[in-house]
Amino acid sequence: MKSSELLRRLRRLAGRRGWEIEISEGKRHTKLSLRGRDTTIPRHSTEIKIGTFHQILKQLGITREDLES
Repeated sequence: MKSSELLRRLRRLAGRRGWEIEISEGKRHTKLSLRGRDTTIPRHSTEIKIGTFHQILKQLGITREDLES
């Protein structure tokens, strides 16, 4: 999954559940805070590696199923 797709899905999830989301754009990474939990999402032209993707979800306290519903 590309970082832009992940950010879109996280925004949609936050909107559906009424969660507060803060996004700060840097030069190569995006800092994201969701319900007081922070993470950094790389913004490169390639797909996010699976291990990085799982770590981002773990840091935010959500599951892959949360993003897909």
